[in-house]
Amino acid sequence: MESRGFALLGPKKTKYIYIAEIIRNGIKNGDFPPGSLLPSQSHISLKFKTSVMTVRQALSVLEAEGLIEFKQGIGTFVVSGGINRTDLVLHGFQDEMSEHRINIITKVIKKEYSCANERIKELLAISDKEEMSCLIRLRLIRNRRTILQRTFVPSKYREVIKSYSEDKSLYTFLSNATGKIITQGREIIIPVCLESEDAKLLNKNVGAPALLSYRLSTDLSGEPVLFDEAYISGDSVAISVNRTGSQYRFHYAIVEDDGKDIKREFLNSQFWEEWA
Repeated sequence: MESRGFALLGPKKTKYIYIAEIIRNGIKNGDFPPGSLLPSQSHISLKFKTSVMTVRQALSVLEAEGLIEFKQGIGTFVVSGGINRTDLVLHGFQDEMSEHRINIITKVIKKEYSCANERIKELLAISDKEEMSCLIRLRLIRNRRTILQRTFVPSKYREVIKSYSEDKSLYTFLSNATGKIITQGREIIIPVCLESEDAKLLNKNVGAPALLSYRLSTDLSGEPVLFDEAYISGDSVAISVNRTGSQYRFHYAIVEDDGKDIKREFLNSQFWEEWA
């Protein structure tokens, strides 16, 4: 097959993300119609001058998005129906909590328009001279300060931060303002002890346990859009993972009542029915 749906590798993109983008665009544009068989993994690896493992990573992204399916011994097929744009939209924390009928109150603490953090700039693929804007928010559940979140965006989204409204999901707000659809988030979560500034904002003691989440969110093309740093109260939130075969789906599980024993609550069958 002649280079249908394929193109040269662009700068500043992880190779498997770029390959997934090219195939995704091919599905979207009709180069790979619903029900059609994709080229073999070895063919794609030769085309992009990369390993079969990298190709498998790219295809796993598309499988997780529901665009393709693997049929053992036959090959990889485009799922009938092609791309449903709404199915690709990544949900933010506020969206996820709404699905569980949990009321979240968001309070904007500060908006900054000239932030300097070289490592975050590198993750957002912006130059050293370009400025970042930062939105600092508190998330409250039943008036408890549960999450302290700092969101960094390139300077081209400064006006979005300036006009952001607390009652909106930032993903939805940014999408409506710019047309950017955030479709993928990569997240690292580590246990930490709160330091003085963050403990004060969360109304916790210095050294209190928390989860620190780093999350890089990208659009349909794989371009970084925003980076989140979030401190999550350790006595209110846990990570729930649902595993099916080789697929993983994780989300935040919330304990809403301050008086509950969090360890006992996580062994409650009703809690598992809701969150696990």
